[in-house]
Amino acid sequence: EDGVTPAPLLEELRATPGIFQVVQTGAPIDDNTPPLIDGAPDPPSSRTFTVEASANANRISLAIMAICTNDGFTGLDSVMLPKGFKPAVYEAAIYDAGSEPNTEAYTDIVDPCQVVGPDTGPPAIPNGNNAPEGDTGIITHHPGIQGVAADRGLDPELHDWQNPAAVITIQRVR
Repeated sequence: EDGVTPAPLLEELRATPGIFQVVQTGAPIDDNTPPLIDGAPDPPSSRTFTVEASANANRISLAIMAICTNDGFTGLDSVMLPKGFKPAVYEAAIYDAGSEPNTEAYTDIVDPCQVVGPDTGPPAIPNGNNAPEGDTGIITHHPGIQGVAADRGLDPELHDWQNPAAVITIQRVR
């Protein structure tokens, strides 16, 4: 358990037919910029993990939360696993889940954003605002960080991104 993802969600994923394995990274991934908070740890710019699958597995799905958002994510949906040992490389954009309004306020985003700073002030409780007001329920391309929070919000100069926001490499290892 990573201490961030609620255990019931993990159990629900693991119990879903067709899901073979659930892997968690357990920590944020950063974009190679220096830590924004003096003395803060500098998260790595990549993560590598191994997924084990049955011999007849032929697809992979991957979901990654964009930590300095309240409901932004990226990932892959049912892409074919590469044949042989040649890696498959995917560029992924960030999407908005449409489940919460994009307030950009520190009190409404997930706790790991506090690691990349620049504000160490109170973490989100509990891990996002979970507010139904302003949600659309429709997945769209994320508009990025706009600087809309009036007080103690995300700074676009420090927290915005350019798409593709992630490069995902899948490679068979045995």
